[in-house]
Amino acid sequence: MGARQWFRTMGTSMVPLLLSGDDLLVERCESEALREGDIAVMLLGGQFVAHVVSAVSPLITSSYLGVRDPQPGRTLGRAVAVRRFGRELPLPAPAVLVGHRALSNPLVRETVKGAVNALLNIGRPVRRLLVGAPAVRVAEAEELERAVQLASGVLGGSVIGSVMAAGARGDLWVATSQGGRWLGVAWRSTGVSIAVPVWARNLGVEEQLERALA
Repeated sequence: MGARQWFRTMGTSMVPLLLSGDDLLVERCESEALREGDIAVMLLGGQFVAHVVSAVSPLITSSYLGVRDPQPGRTLGRAVAVRRFGRELPLPAPAVLVGHRALSNPLVRETVKGAVNALLNIGRPVRRLLVGAPAVRVAEAEELERAVQLASGVLGGSVIGSVMAAGARGDLWVATSQGGRWLGVAWRSTGVSIAVPVWARNLGVEEQLERALA
């Protein structure tokens, strides 16, 4: 067994299995040791990437929803566990592979997406009651990592640089619920960017953030 180390994830390519801000326990191994369903941790295009091994011989990796990598990166290891909200959960290859293959099917993916959207629409009055009137403020310097996690979890890892730059300028805004829960973030790059999780959309959060940056 190779050495193991925890790493923080950013981005959306492994949603819903992995979320931005999750911690992954990565075990060092070579590409020859990977098997279908493993989550390979690679250096790909100058970035660290954790993607599912869809096939071996030849090695094929892809996002959890089936977007294939043009070519596998340089293998650094495989993720064997995820830590979220203080709980550590294993990542067994057979279970990962079943979910990956199911959600790679466009029909299954659209069916699941439709069901989620229907539930969100039905629950909108309850969500609005729980959220209340969103409050918008400038993010504090010590909140930058949390803002990066939220933004990259909604829009993907490509926004990390612009979020960090906006935070350094003091031009990063946060929307929170009455209870202090984060509902979204907004910042200026080439234009205005807004990141609001699915469960908080269509509750007036986007409009409040837009007004703050106007």
